[in-house]
Amino acid sequence: MALVALLALGACAEITPSSGASGLADSGNEVGQGQIDTHRDLPSSHSAYLIGLVAQNQHDFADSLAFYQAALAQDPTNGEIAGHLFVLAIVNGKLDMANKLTEPLLAANPSAPLVNLLAIVEDIKAGRLDEARAAAARLPRQDVYRVTGALTRAWLAAGKPAGAEPSLQELEAVRGFGEIASLHRALILDQAGDRPGAEAAYRSALGEGAPVRVVQLVANFLTREGKPDEAAALYPKYLGATEAELGFPLPNGAVPAPLVPDTATGVAEALFDLGNLMNGADAPNLALLNARLALELKPDFPEARIVLAQAFEAVKRPDLAREIYASLDPATTLGWTARLRIAALKQQDGDGDGARADLNALAAQRPDRPEPLVELGNSLSADKRYPQAIAAYDQAFGRIKDPDTANWWGLYYTRGTAYERARNWPKAETDLRKALALEPNQPSVMNYLGYSMVDRGDRLPEALKLIKGAVSQRPDDGYIVDSLGWAYYRLGDYKNAETTLEHAVELKPADAEINAHLGDAYWQGGRRDEARLQWQRALGLNPEPDLAKAIEAKLDKPPARAPSGRAKPAKHAAEAEPAPHGGT
Repeated sequence: MALVALLALGACAEITPSSGASGLADSGNEVGQGQIDTHRDLPSSHSAYLIGLVAQNQHDFADSLAFYQAALAQDPTNGEIAGHLFVLAIVNGKLDMANKLTEPLLAANPSAPLVNLLAIVEDIKAGRLDEARAAAARLPRQDVYRVTGALTRAWLAAGKPAGAEPSLQELEAVRGFGEIASLHRALILDQAGDRPGAEAAYRSALGEGAPVRVVQLVANFLTREGKPDEAAALYPKYLGATEAELGFPLPNGAVPAPLVPDTATGVAEALFDLGNLMNGADAPNLALLNARLALELKPDFPEARIVLAQAFEAVKRPDLAREIYASLDPATTLGWTARLRIAALKQQDGDGDGARADLNALAAQRPDRPEPLVELGNSLSADKRYPQAIAAYDQAFGRIKDPDTANWWGLYYTRGTAYERARNWPKAETDLRKALALEPNQPSVMNYLGYSMVDRGDRLPEALKLIKGAVSQRPDDGYIVDSLGWAYYRLGDYKNAETTLEHAVELKPADAEINAHLGDAYWQGGRRDEARLQWQRALGLNPEPDLAKAIEAKLDKPPARAPSGRAKPAKHAAEAEPAPHGGT
């Protein structure tokens, strides 16, 4: 996906006016948790602004909002402060506060992208489509707004599909966005009543790996067109399970309503798509903004809530993510999925027992679905209860009709890692090789299998080839680069081991095991003082007990050959990339 290349420097910089603006101080009062009294005991404007910046950088959104508001109260014509406050108001879901800033911000900088985007949303809500089109025309045609602008201009083309086509073609010119352009062409033609044109565009939007939402939209159309069997066949084809198994039952003989019936829901769908892509492109701050704006146009949009929660997870705010997940109706499919994420967040917070209680309840509630049992296995693995984790993974396999498909490589992978950590290498190797057969050249599997073989001194040339294949796909992954360096070490190629492990330490400087590996390579290469420094550094990085004991022994009495102790393969694979679930 070419989205990463489109991402701009940051929303705050994009909307900050180039000069002061008047009328900015009346930005609302209630700011929720973290609110400060803006009428007494105010810090100076500069101090409040700096505190707000620190809070924003730490993703403390409520406090950041409060201090920006206090700073603006002290300096009401400061456009830079107003720009930050505008962004934080949207992130906090306080669109009324942001709206009060829109007019003066646009007066100071008419081309401010995010301000214009909020203006489009509010104009559509109020039925002011001419004003919305004018704001859409002001959106820039570069960076991420090249995509946002093309989609909003297409949806605002006065209800005439021909008028939308230039904007859709503009979007198609962006590498990687052809299928999204086809999807929105289909939705616009569908809304306009062009059934043949819509059907052709829907089919074009499916591509090879269509996500759940696209499958839903196409299935909805085909069902309305009297093709329910063809609609039902999309789910197993693209998602690996029937619509009933996934919790998306098609209406039994009834004709469903269109999922995107008007311009407002069309623009909301576009903003949802962009937010989802930005999460995937590691741009969660922009995902937050797009999800909030999508929900402003379509408050009952659970898919956008999922995107919002995922973005909060990505910026290390699991408390806010859990709040959003909990807001979804647990009786719905997405609500059930959200409860899986709540359980995973409990595990991350150290509440393994609470997570497992939730997962067992979900597994009992949906005895046809393997996902709760997969997550149960992951929870048990995280707490190093590997035999129990293997049993949970076995139960998950028992719920899958056809596990020998590419959709389920991840389950073989996670069970294989559990077997390896339980010291059952024959079964571990069988599962890992099965995962690789189902998903050839998968870098996490190649790395884990290769690293485990290196750690055992088993078939080192093959292990080296596997790890090199993983590195070629993820050259900036410190754990995988460390695997390659350790393979060179085990092969006795200490020169390449030193160079490769130095790069691994650059990529992951705070990892104890990687630093210990580099110390081993230095020792074997004759760099004894540097080796001791690396081992001491590794001891200061909170190594696991077994690794710490091995390092201390080497510092006390360095051996002729100095392996760093048994590796922690969880860091080298499973924790770096959680295994996917088939069909979700």
